[in-house]
Amino acid sequence: MPLQWTISHPQRLVLAVAKGEVAPHEFSSYVGAIDQAKASGYRKMFDITGLTGQLGDSLLQSVGRAVQEKAREEAIGPIAIVATSDDAYRQAAAYADFARVERPLRIFRELHEARRWLDSFVAQEAG
Repeated sequence: MPLQWTISHPQRLVLAVAKGEVAPHEFSSYVGAIDQAKASGYRKMFDITGLTGQLGDSLLQSVGRAVQEKAREEAIGPIAIVATSDDAYRQAAAYADFARVERPLRIFRELHEARRWLDSFVAQEAG
């Protein structure tokens, strides 16, 4: 499966990795799994480094609308998107434009920088 994720309740963290061609229904499954696990407020890291092909504006708009609807119902946690290639970075930026809500969102070129940024929210919650 090109889109895989893990939800850690103890760490309040969702890790997702996209590899190869990702079908639209996989994004729906991902969003549904987060909803079912009641993990919308968790920190999220989404690595699209291995993504091939284009996600397309209609898919990105659809996922963005789902995030906006969820944000009207409850708090949405911060998301770090890891995109090492220029093409992946452009797709991440397009998603960020479509999914504008009140939550921290940043795009990173390196995984360890994304994790450090996400971990800063744990320190803020504890302090």
